[in-house]
Amino acid sequence: MKGVRSIDSGRAHVQLQYSPRATIRDSYFFLTQNSVSQSYGFECYGSADSLVENNIFQAVAAPEMINGNCSGTVVAYNFSINNYYTGSSRYNGAATHQHTAGIDNVLWEGNYGNAIYGDVFHGTHHFSTYFRNRWTGPQPACWQSGSTYATAVFNTCTANLKPKVLYSF
Repeated sequence: MKGVRSIDSGRAHVQLQYSPRATIRDSYFFLTQNSVSQSYGFECYGSADSLVENNIFQAVAAPEMINGNCSGTVVAYNFSINNYYTGSSRYNGAATHQHTAGIDNVLWEGNYGNAIYGDVFHGTHHFSTYFRNRWTGPQPACWQSGSTYATAVFNTCTANLKPKVLYSF
């Protein structure tokens, strides 16, 4: 997939599900309908050996989601800004997520975003490599109130401000 513009998706703009050797490149992804849980730019679920590079994610709650065993995946040179997360006022939702058991041998290189998050809820993540990324910590602004993106009020981010959260186990 190359050169696609996707606006206001449902669960994910692109979902790799049992799809080995996929490429998502040079595309623009803006906003998701459900800006809390399961609101992804791309979601890798049970795939392998895929490449996600040189994409822009804007106003997406969780732009880069590894949500299944996605061995051998490369996530490189992507840009994310203003992750639009409405689950908690002024919460700085991370650009990059490792969110389930069986994640291994993933390379994150040259990405620009606010944070990477590897949770402990669903299992372990093995042999991930983080190389030349820029995770800035707080975004320029976080959602504070409003029921839609058009009516949203943004303010300084006050929660989840760490640029790297990699939990054990």
